[in-house]
Amino acid sequence: MAKNFIAQDIENRNRKIREAGGWLEEQLVDLKNKIKVAEESLNKYVQENRMVAEKDAAQNMQNMLVGLKTRKSNLELSIAENAKRYKDKHPKMVALKTELENVTAKIRQETSEFLQLRQKLVQYNILKKEVDSNQELYTTLLARSKETGMSSQLQPTNIRLIDSARTPDAPFKPQKSKTVIMSIVFALICGFGFSMLMEYLDATIRTAEDVNIRSEEHTSELQ
Repeated sequence: MAKNFIAQDIENRNRKIREAGGWLEEQLVDLKNKIKVAEESLNKYVQENRMVAEKDAAQNMQNMLVGLKTRKSNLELSIAENAKRYKDKHPKMVALKTELENVTAKIRQETSEFLQLRQKLVQYNILKKEVDSNQELYTTLLARSKETGMSSQLQPTNIRLIDSARTPDAPFKPQKSKTVIMSIVFALICGFGFSMLMEYLDATIRTAEDVNIRSEEHTSELQ
């Protein structure tokens, strides 16, 4: 019974591990499908929006905007300084203002394109993060699944058999020899008591001595 109990305990532990392993396998299959879908969405988005080229272009556009804004500030400063010497219709003033308008228009255009590109990059990062997250989770669950598989083969039990039961040399009950001896002793006691009682109650005269005893008892009763 003890060995069966230990075996049952090990089986219960292993069953729980197998159930956990089955759940992990289901999660791995589901994650694998999610990774596939996420990667397909990411690749499609990259191809449709030429993200490989535009990721590099974003930095260039940002640098260009910095340069244009610097140029605009310099033009505004130059216009302010030349306004002290020339009127608005002076060719130099007209040229400076025209260039300022062109730079300002270019800044608006580049800013709009840059914001659109930034929006594309945001969406790209969202799709990329989803792929990376699923892959990271898949790697973690895969490692856990392998650990669970190894644990199912090495799962010990905290139950130990300290002392094995031994088969007794004789049955505990009934104890036949003891019963026989007690029966004999009881029979002897009963037989002895019964014989003493019969002897006491027996009034039969068998010998001359019995006659004398009876006469003496009779004489005593008369007196």
